[in-house]
Amino acid sequence: MEPTKLIYDSPKKMAEAYSVHILNIVNKTLKSHNFVNIALSGGSTPTLIFDMLAEKYHDLIPWENLNFFWGDERCVPPDNDQSNYHSANMHLFEKLQGKKTNIFRIMGESGITREMFRYSGLLKNTLKQKNGYPAFDLIMLGMGDDGHTASIFPKDIDLIESEELVAHTTHPENGQDRITLTGNVLNNAENVAFHVTGAKKASKVAEILDHKGSHAQYPAAGINPKNGRLFWFLDKEAASEL
Repeated sequence: MEPTKLIYDSPKKMAEAYSVHILNIVNKTLKSHNFVNIALSGGSTPTLIFDMLAEKYHDLIPWENLNFFWGDERCVPPDNDQSNYHSANMHLFEKLQGKKTNIFRIMGESGITREMFRYSGLLKNTLKQKNGYPAFDLIMLGMGDDGHTASIFPKDIDLIESEELVAHTTHPENGQDRITLTGNVLNNAENVAFHVTGAKKASKVAEILDHKGSHAQYPAAGINPKNGRLFWFLDKEAASEL
């Protein structure tokens, strides 16, 4: 199934539309389920979305009915500036003024093998299962300049088809240890929504969405939910080569 491409004039307008998208998924899911299971992403772009959710949609979302997980994490303590949890905490959770949230973070400060085992078990025991894998209601994803998503880099492209739920990767430039969900989990969600901004990513966006060039080498191109919906939220700069 082809993804839905949504293009906005600025990162701020993209973040607002993305926030409304989250609100709509939450409301739809809660009609038939008690909880909404969401995997958050890291990087700089989602901070715009987190700020928007906290400031504009603070009273419209039943936070106590949302379970927050992460698609990937850096192997650093939770108070480290590079931690994906830390970013979400600063821009979202701390701004909710005491509203109850259910947080299931990847413990990047723990031993990698032990944490992979623990987090895999958490996903199996907490989320509904579909097609033999845990099924999120929504997975937020970004894309790096090299076409990576979550912490699946081009050198780790085989993880798109891995039978494991969670994997250990390293950043190709600085060697930083990461823990990431694998492709079979990412592609098992009801909804997957990319958020991509900036002209630096325009060429990769065009290759992936137009199925041209070296797109098959980019992990982001391997994300296409089996039975779910795929959205690409773009600002006009990221979409400039489409």
